[in-house]
Amino acid sequence: MDAFPKTTFSATIEQIRQKAEFLPRNVQTAEEREHQVIGVKLRVDNHENKLRAGIHADVRFAEAKLMSAIITKDLTRKFGDFTGVDHVTFNVEKGEVFRTPRP
Repeated sequence: MDAFPKTTFSATIEQIRQKAEFLPRNVQTAEEREHQVIGVKLRVDNHENKLRAGIHADVRFAEAKLMSAIITKDLTRKFGDFTGVDHVTFNVEKGEVFRTPRP
C-alpha cells in the first residue's frame, strides 16, 4: 500500500471471483491477455487500525507451508430428501490424490 510502503499486513482470502477481467478491457493480442485481473476479497489483520475499508493494494501471495489443499468440516450434501454426505470431515494435503467413492 502506498501509505505504508515498508509494512507487511497478513490477510485471509474470503472470496475469489469466478471470472477474470482483462486490463485494458479491449484486449487484442496474446501479450495483452497476460494482464488479467482476478478480484479477490481479503480479510486483513488490522489490529493497529491503520487501514480503511475499500483501500486498493497490490498483493503478493506467499506460499503457505504445511497447509491442506482441501479442508472440509461437517460437510453435508443433500439431494432433495436424500442425504448423500452427512457431516463428513477430511483434509487433502498438497500432492495427495483424493477420490470420492461413487454409488
